[in-house]
Amino acid sequence: MSNDDKISAQVTVRNMKMTPMEARPREKALAHGLETLSNAELLATLLGSGVPGMSVVELCEQILYDNDNKLYRLARHSVKDLMRYHGVGEVKALNMLAALELGRRMADEEFEQLPSITDSQKAFRYLRNKMASANYERLCIVILDHAKHVINFREISDGGK
Repeated sequence: MSNDDKISAQVTVRNMKMTPMEARPREKALAHGLETLSNAELLATLLGSGVPGMSVVELCEQILYDNDNKLYRLARHSVKDLMRYHGVGEVKALNMLAALELGRRMADEEFEQLPSITDSQKAFRYLRNKMASANYERLCIVILDHAKHVINFREISDGGK
């Protein structure tokens, strides 16, 4: 590593340390949730680091810009295509494409039909299998959404096992 490379690397590290915590993608995701991150910031969490003179977010912004800010266009690339970007090696390229493939697969999945409880008979049928084998008292709650679909079932207390 030449002295110029060392200076550039030190500048990049210093710049990242000077970046406010709330502006860093990982910290922002942990504090406010992944849904608050831009596409570039989400990709940056996968890549982890940029290159001297360019933060990881800037690198991801460039990659997205080159693909008209369309994830489906980015997903069409090969690992070798993505490795043409300075700072993107085989592992980083593979991480990006794997995440995009997971997103594609999730979009292809059919969502499980949630049970609906609209009357006491349906509540009985739903709870019978969950509670019939218990030989002790249980206090449970069934949480419904606005359309009366079950979104959660929790045991609050048991009468002693």
